Amino acid sequence: MSERTRAGHFLLELLLAIAIFSVCAAVCIWLFFEAFSTANDARDLNYALAAAKSAWSAAGLHFLYEITLYDYLFVHIHHKLCYNYLLIHR
Repeated sequence: MSERTRAGHFLLELLLAIAIFSVCAAVCIWLFFEAFSTANDARDLNYALAAAKSAWSAAGLHFLYEITLYDYLFVHIHHKLCYNYLLIHR
């Protein structure tokens, strides 16, 4: 094998390694962004839930809190499951 073809194979292998590294880096950045977005959504939902709980407590509607929270969580989880099922079974 000549020196020229060995150098060509080395450069091709180097470019392939750089391409694979770039794809892996892009996937990692996307995963970190999704985790950050999910954390922000969870924080906002937690603040909204705390505000609703304090408003209902101030109004004296303690008995409605558990029923409404349960219903909300059931509907929210059911909606997520149905949406995920539809995405998988297109």
